[in-house]
Amino acid sequence: MIKLVGPCRHDAKAAREPYQALVRAIAYQQLTDRAGDAIIGRLKGLFEGRDFPTPEDLIAAEVDPLRACGFSASKIATIKAIAKGTLDGLIPTRDIAATMDDEALIERMTVITGIDRWTVEMLLMYSLERMDILPVDDFGVREGYVC
Repeated sequence: MIKLVGPCRHDAKAAREPYQALVRAIAYQQLTDRAGDAIIGRLKGLFEGRDFPTPEDLIAAEVDPLRACGFSASKIATIKAIAKGTLDGLIPTRDIAATMDDEALIERMTVITGIDRWTVEMLLMYSLERMDILPVDDFGVREGYVC
């Protein structure tokens, strides 16, 4: 495959905690990178002085400012559930997640409404640098696959 398509240009963001990676994945879901970047930029703007809002910030945030960032009602519910899950220990820290099996992480995190297998696979690939993940449910992967 490498000879056919070229070198892997995988751009992992290993410094991200699962909480941040999941919130970002929800922001980008079904959107272009440019639109996702804009939403994340506006979200960060709500919490000046922070690189990224804390779970406590998101839980306490009012719906209207989050809607103004570009989040739909269902995405707001999901990012608030991710924040709560982080505080409750459902969403593990990066150090703990790094020791966990892929399927165990997928099973654990997909109990949150709005988090599906694809979302956790993005976390596995981009934050935990698991190079053996292929998100077969991803439309781009399905369209790009050539036999």
